[in-house]
Amino acid sequence: MTLTFTTQRDMLDRSADKPAVRLRMALRHETREAHQALDDLMSTFVLDDPTDYARFLTVHDMVLPAAERALEESGIARDLPDWPRRRRRAALHDDLAELSDRPQRPALQPSFDFSSQAARLGAAYVLEGSRMGARMLVDKVPEGDSRFPTRFLRHGEGERLWPGFIQMLDTADGAGLQQERAIAEAEHMFDSYRRAAEALLKAESLKTVL
Repeated sequence: MTLTFTTQRDMLDRSADKPAVRLRMALRHETREAHQALDDLMSTFVLDDPTDYARFLTVHDMVLPAAERALEESGIARDLPDWPRRRRRAALHDDLAELSDRPQRPALQPSFDFSSQAARLGAAYVLEGSRMGARMLVDKVPEGDSRFPTRFLRHGEGERLWPGFIQMLDTADGAGLQQERAIAEAEHMFDSYRRAAEALLKAESLKTVL
């Protein structure tokens, strides 16, 4: 069972009794349905199967690089000064380059509007939570097998990237960040991943039938 984006919900629960958690708890509650829909879909990938693992990485490749580039073009480094440590598309690219059998990537181009800080942080909430979820997933992948490169899943190991993000999110919240815009962009990011997974699974299903 693949629970790619779940861990940030658990982390938010643990800090619900602390001050200045309005935005992060709103993100958790208001994106619950979109989050669960994505988790249910990603759970269909069996990560100790090389074909499914390649599909799993391909879904991320259909969304993450475009999202990171759009965030950078919109000034995410102003919001997260340590952004270069957080971006993962190079690790994902290197993992995909090692795969001998990759699924054909559907022609899906996600679009983003990160013109506000609220939008950028709403999207970053999903991406940073995905990294947290990867910590649970890496143990499901066969170790020492070249068919299962894990740079992407292991990105940020040993670093306190999630606590640092939450601290910054709380600071922005206290300064009056527009919660509705952050929530809307987080939902859009979850939906972008869901649409990518659906498109890939549909393409793979059609290929099997043909």
